[in-house]
Amino acid sequence: MEIPSPLSPEAHIVLVRFGSLGDVVKCTALPRLIKKAYPSSRLTFVTSAAYLDLIRDNPYIDRPLPLAKGAGIGDLVRMAEELRAEGVDLLVDVHRSLRSRALCWLLRAPTA
Repeated sequence: MEIPSPLSPEAHIVLVRFGSLGDVVKCTALPRLIKKAYPSSRLTFVTSAAYLDLIRDNPYIDRPLPLAKGAGIGDLVRMAEELRAEGVDLLVDVHRSLRSRALCWLLRAPTA
């Protein structure tokens, strides 16, 4: 993964992995690695609402953010507006699905 530089130590990093179950489980180690490199960063993990319980108690995730099953483009737009208002310094798209790419495009943040 290529991290755009310079990235502030207090950066807001958004990690996106909507599903499936096994892939979300595999991604649960990534927040630890991100926090090891950027301990003061704020980490938001965006996933499908069905998998929220897998990440909710992860101590390296500051904010688990669910996307409801069947969410449409309007829901993605609202999520992007909310995240953009908070300021996103880096978006890590682990999924590369149509929905995650749409969220990346809507956020207009540096993407890895």
